[in-house]
Amino acid sequence: MPPNLPSERTSSLFSGSRTEPANFVSPDLVLVQTPGWGIKTMPLSLATLAAFVRSKGHRVLPLDLNVEFHLRRRPPYMDLWDDNTADWFWRTGSRIEGFIADHRELIDAQVEALLATGARLFGFSCYSSCSHVSLHYAREIKRRRPDAVTIFGGPHASRTLAGRDLALRPGVDLVAQGEGELILLETVERVKAGRGVDGIPGTLQGRDGKVVDHGDRPLIRDLDELPFADLGDFDPSLYERKTTLPVMASRGCPNKCNYCSEKVYWGTYRGFSPRRVADEVFHQLERFPQLDQVDFMDSLINGVMSRMLDMARLFAAHPRKFIWASQAVIRKEMTYEVFKTLHDGGCRCLAFGLETSSVELMLKSGKVLAKGVELDRLVEDAHRAGLSCAYNFMFGLPGETAANAAASLDFLRRHKGRIGTVNPSAAFCGFSPGTPAFERPEDFGVVPDDSGREAYWRTADGTNDLLVRLERFEAFCAEAVDLGVPTTYPHRRLLDRDRVIADFLHHHGRHAEALPYYDRWLESHPDDETSRLSRRLSAHEARGRLARFSERMTKTLLDGARALVS
Repeated sequence: MPPNLPSERTSSLFSGSRTEPANFVSPDLVLVQTPGWGIKTMPLSLATLAAFVRSKGHRVLPLDLNVEFHLRRRPPYMDLWDDNTADWFWRTGSRIEGFIADHRELIDAQVEALLATGARLFGFSCYSSCSHVSLHYAREIKRRRPDAVTIFGGPHASRTLAGRDLALRPGVDLVAQGEGELILLETVERVKAGRGVDGIPGTLQGRDGKVVDHGDRPLIRDLDELPFADLGDFDPSLYERKTTLPVMASRGCPNKCNYCSEKVYWGTYRGFSPRRVADEVFHQLERFPQLDQVDFMDSLINGVMSRMLDMARLFAAHPRKFIWASQAVIRKEMTYEVFKTLHDGGCRCLAFGLETSSVELMLKSGKVLAKGVELDRLVEDAHRAGLSCAYNFMFGLPGETAANAAASLDFLRRHKGRIGTVNPSAAFCGFSPGTPAFERPEDFGVVPDDSGREAYWRTADGTNDLLVRLERFEAFCAEAVDLGVPTTYPHRRLLDRDRVIADFLHHHGRHAEALPYYDRWLESHPDDETSRLSRRLSAHEARGRLARFSERMTKTLLDGARALVS
């Protein structure tokens, strides 16, 4: 066998991969997606970056390790790819370390196989849920081959989120900011030429315990110049939506939502031309004839109405028929005629970033495109045109009142027969670094928690905190279940509510109140060592407070008795 060609052992380690065997021979770049991430569709980010770097004459090996682990899943990790049940797991470092330890043999074998290709540059697509595992792979790669170069990119790598922290972590050489194509290309060219990677525009680097920020890189002006995503490295049958093609028609969002970091990450809202989008869709459908549905991964498909409608008309005129879905924003221009044009072009679902049924609150939240919308009319028109739309809801937006929360329940009752599905956010409402409400909380009446815990913010008037948001979330979920409205969260209560409440009460010094919630959580999750430790601390503090209270009462009684005697 020629050197570096994948062996039978290597093929078994990456059994989900459909990449060409030649890509294992001295690739210029290895792109990696680690757990935990979704398995609904093929990884579009890897396919987009691989296509661009390949278009410049370089060899790329993209590997979805996330789906490899899913294929090998076993107890107690069967549910780690379920959106509803696994979110808390991927936010708990001790649990993830246990996952890594239990898969040490597989991880070590994969790292050795990656290094055996002769590659020197390794890129990690990084989201909050997979950053911990990605860092482990990067450390192992650098430990075995110190001259290797690792680069992290993706939403979680933004300087306003975890980018600066990532840059200081062992095993990380570069952290890309925002749009990754041009940054990755320059990094590949430098590594191939044997040059250093210091000072690449659009990256962060850690040096001597400090972060060096090399600024932002100019955005790609004309997205049409990008090649079609190269999805040939992946097997669509391994993903939940086996016949679905992921596509992107735009980047960014024109809204200014106070809870959203989209604008910070992508910068200016930009879109591909309708013809370019249509050409890519039909190219991919010809390449994968078994696919019959398209999912647009954009934040919104209707940022520019004329562009969306022209695209739909191109779809309608083409002999290859398929159905498609996308996210969309609420705006008054979404009329029955528009929905009918979309339906004629194959659209069957739009997922609206509603967040609240109050248009006034939408505008306060920064949804500038919602101005003048008649929400009931929009819902009725979409249903009448044949679309089964989804409506996203958040809970506890700054300025939300009890009346607003009740109105969202009325929205469910009023439109239960017209709603395709609702998507209640189990994160309720939060503000990560970079979002307007995080950077300027006073402008929105938000008081961040002193500890920096993003979920524990409250409003200045005291009417909105985590427990209020939880109550509104659960009321909404219960109403959807009672009405029979399809929902992405088909439970009456938050699945990890006992842990969430216990941690909140423990954090705020309400230790005795936290104990029963910890006990219930640990009864069903006995291996959660983080919660077990917090429970012990709460019990210790509660006993200490009781003892101190008893001492004070005893002293008070004794002082009173002495006063009576004297």
